[in-house]
Amino acid sequence: MSSSWMTAPWIRATPENLSRVIIGTGVFEIREPTGEVIDIGFAGALEPFGLRSALDRELGHGGAQGLEFRYEPHVLYMSRFVELVLDHKFRNAGEEPVRLRERGTHVPGRIRPA
Repeated sequence: MSSSWMTAPWIRATPENLSRVIIGTGVFEIREPTGEVIDIGFAGALEPFGLRSALDRELGHGGAQGLEFRYEPHVLYMSRFVELVLDHKFRNAGEEPVRLRERGTHVPGRIRPA
């Protein structure tokens, strides 16, 4: 593993951009206009339209004012999700993204990215 953070480009959260998201499993990040990552999530095999429906739900059906997202298609989405959260904690003094905390999602462990 050479790097654990996501390198996909950020995309403005609009209905048009959401309609272009793939229908498949994977992981995603959502950030505020300030650049703060507020959510990390995944679309698993039971998600009706994969990443597209997961992002649509988390962005408030059609996009939220000023938010951006990025995603990675991934078959091993749960492992990648954990890796992204642990990387976020490493880079943010042990803090998980605010929406994970609000949902009560806690990812135990630590990682030291390469």
